[in-house]
Amino acid sequence: MQWTTIGHIAPPTGTLQWARSHLTMPTPLHLGGSNVRIFFSARDDSNVGRIGYVDIDMNAPGRITAMSLAPALDIGTPGSFDDNGVAPSSVVALPDGRLRLYYVGFELSTRVRYRMLTGVADSEDSGRTFRRVFATPVLERSDHERLFRCGPQVLPARGGGYDLWYAAGSDWALVNGKSLPVYDLRHVHSVDGLHWAPEGRTVLEPRAPAEHGLGRPWVFDHAGQRWMLLSVRDTAAATYRLGCAAQGDDGAWSRCDDIASISPFGPLTTTIDVMYASVLVVSGTTVMFYNGRDFGADGIGIARLS
Repeated sequence: MQWTTIGHIAPPTGTLQWARSHLTMPTPLHLGGSNVRIFFSARDDSNVGRIGYVDIDMNAPGRITAMSLAPALDIGTPGSFDDNGVAPSSVVALPDGRLRLYYVGFELSTRVRYRMLTGVADSEDSGRTFRRVFATPVLERSDHERLFRCGPQVLPARGGGYDLWYAAGSDWALVNGKSLPVYDLRHVHSVDGLHWAPEGRTVLEPRAPAEHGLGRPWVFDHAGQRWMLLSVRDTAAATYRLGCAAQGDDGAWSRCDDIASISPFGPLTTTIDVMYASVLVVSGTTVMFYNGRDFGADGIGIARLS
């Protein structure tokens, strides 16, 4: 699964107060033809993320045709699970024409650095603005998923309802002197996309001791096979790298990182820091959007499946 980078979306120039830097967690929406809307989280001067978007034409990857001047979704009210940042993770088109956004909410803590849970918001204007469905998480904490239920991807299930893959965990680990979250990937099903079980079924676990976390899964179909791209937190390098898994006939997932590679491009000059990959098929071409160094400090890379 060779990915060739074909474009790059530069990070903010700093002119917008809510978007001084970063384009984190690229989450694409096909607008039709060659037009794609990419949702992201940009940071203010205090490193607090808010969700915005850019529109691009895939006939000239990286050329921005429109962008949000105000957040499409702002942070939550003080004391909420998302009062210290929000980041997009999955967008689903509903039967009535609305869009449903599943997003990560960041909440600072005292005894641990932070918690990350999942919120949900709907849009009636193609994603220009979103309104929260609930003020509380749609994936709330539970006994075995106490700190992290985040990075979700939601797809309409083949048999009806919705499937959701996400990162979940209850612990932190000291890695090279820094406290970092520990989480694996899980799956849960919902009839309506709003009410989910308190715990999911584990589908992939980190390979200890080389890995301490698996993040932001993205499931897609290609060449008669269901695949998953994932962000692998490497213990030695203390960064993310691109991971891959294939689903068998029995529904189980098997890691196959060795078949997934990507060519560096322009400002994204390393293949070590590759994270938060998302995939979209545009005009018959399978395209990946991803972040590089420092969670999107250099913007968003655009690659096609060779």
